[in-house]
Amino acid sequence: MHLPDRLHRRLSRQVELALLTRAASLSSARARFAALSAAIAAAETNLATLRDQLAAAHAHHGFTADTPVGRALTRHPAAAAILTRHGLATCQDCPVRHTETLAELARGHDLDLAAILAELNALGEAGVLEPEPGRPLARLSSSQ
Repeated sequence: MHLPDRLHRRLSRQVELALLTRAASLSSARARFAALSAAIAAAETNLATLRDQLAAAHAHHGFTADTPVGRALTRHPAAAAILTRHGLATCQDCPVRHTETLAELARGHDLDLAAILAELNALGEAGVLEPEPGRPLARLSSSQ
């Protein structure tokens, strides 16, 4: 056997090994891609479940004694009218509306918190509450 034939065989073998290595690498990449695709599908399913659970929890909680006045005012346009009926016509302009809770408001103005909450939550029972700003539900529901 002379030099060119040996060189040709050696180069052919090196090319064959390189191709086999690349094929194995491609097969491994395809397997990783399939695993990642399955993980993404599972995560999307979990996200949908969490969205549903969050929406259900949000629907049940409505307004509470701990709800800040400012948040109550932004969750439904009729909330301001309810507070006005209870003698609180200036809540929309009050500088502490974002930190003061409905309980603190009622206590500070000697109002019936239960009556205010009942009226506010009646808005939620009608299914017309807006998601709370800055909460995950607000971001998630906008993408649906």
